[in-house]
Amino acid sequence: MTRFNLIGSLRTSVICVLFFSSVVYTLSSGVQKPGLVQSSLAKERQNEVKKVFASAYADYMKFGFPFDEVRPVAKRGQNTRNGWSATLVDSLDTLFIMGLKNEFDQGVSHTLKIDFSKSQTNDSVSLFETTIRYLGGMLSVML
Repeated sequence: MTRFNLIGSLRTSVICVLFFSSVVYTLSSGVQKPGLVQSSLAKERQNEVKKVFASAYADYMKFGFPFDEVRPVAKRGQNTRNGWSATLVDSLDTLFIMGLKNEFDQGVSHTLKIDFSKSQTNDSVSLFETTIRYLGGMLSVML
């Protein structure tokens, strides 16, 4: 895929995501009742999920960053998605939702420095993976 085709496809993807995001937001705005209170068990589970995610993310940052992913047994990173720190960008929305502000701020700071015009791998660029991981990660933070 040529660079111009990729840019045109990304532009189309952005327009589609923005349109459908507004439709989903409009249709889902009345789903959760206001004033909903979590049970103590739900809060315990929420804290446990946050703890496990934070641990896995810390391991990625220690052993895998700035590569796309971490190989946990080998304790090293590898690029499988263009070499643009896929795990970090794909995790931005989760970091935000979980209130991991320092990690989120660092992730946004790094994402702003990525040169998306240059792949760090010899593989061809997957438009699907680029859209769901990078574009999706960045758009979810903006909305």
